[in-house]
Amino acid sequence: MIDSSNYRPVSILSVFSKILEKLIYNRLILFINKHNILTDDQHGFRDNNSNETVSQLFIENILAAVDKQLYVLSITFYLTTAYDVRNHEILLTRLEYYGIRGTIKAWIESYVSQFVEIFNTGNRGMNQHTHI
Repeated sequence: MIDSSNYRPVSILSVFSKILEKLIYNRLILFINKHNILTDDQHGFRDNNSNETVSQLFIENILAAVDKQLYVLSITFYLTTAYDVRNHEILLTRLEYYGIRGTIKAWIESYVSQFVEIFNTGNRGMNQHTHI
């Protein structure tokens, strides 16, 4: 039996859209940095704040606590599909709140709607593909 949760949505974006995606990303990062929208505690897709830097910070904090003979407790979550479970309406509302409006916001709204599921997860079975 095929488990559709093992598959990510399929992008139906053209090559030109991928280039535009990179340009928009670069502009958004400049805007976000200029207006200090993200805190230094947010990692993952930023220069000097990657997944590696947050891992290193986590390890340093554990080692510092152990050196002070403190107990360490960690609860972690692994969200393999964090982008996929993000409510796009909330995302678009937040973009508006932080000053991202007009053509850029409309482009992002169009962009996030360009993903489709590989398999139909309804009651009709896993072998039916969603039509594009």
